[in-house]
Amino acid sequence: MTEGVSHREVDTVPEQTDRTRGSSDRGARPMMESLMVFDLGDEVESLRQESAWTEGDRNARTLVKSPGMRLLLATLRESAEIQEQDGEGPVTIHILEGRATLTAGGADATLEQGAVAAIEAALPWNLRADAESAILVTFAWTEGAGHRP
Repeated sequence: MTEGVSHREVDTVPEQTDRTRGSSDRGARPMMESLMVFDLGDEVESLRQESAWTEGDRNARTLVKSPGMRLLLATLRESAEIQEQDGEGPVTIHILEGRATLTAGGADATLEQGAVAAIEAALPWNLRADAESAILVTFAWTEGAGHRP
């Protein structure tokens, strides 16, 4: 296992396409391997130990980044927001802990722990934490995504 990485590796030769830069709070690690497995509870706890969380209203870590998708884990304090104005592909938002309000396409939805929302490509959206929350966001890119009729 790479030092500072909390995901479990499988006994295969990794096909690394990119690495994170790392920071004073976390080491550099691969952005994509043949197989990556994460313990989301451990990852959330790790985010809550970093200065971006202890000194701010949010923290986030890109777990996976490949040509077709990005997997983002974030912790949000109550009232913190994430906005996406020009998403190129469809998005899913999974509420791991807490509660949040999602606004997309002129509609609002309250998302409780365990809820998953799917948003179509190119639709601007806003997520506001109604309580301290942990979320997993998947950004997907497909051919022709981002071009709404």
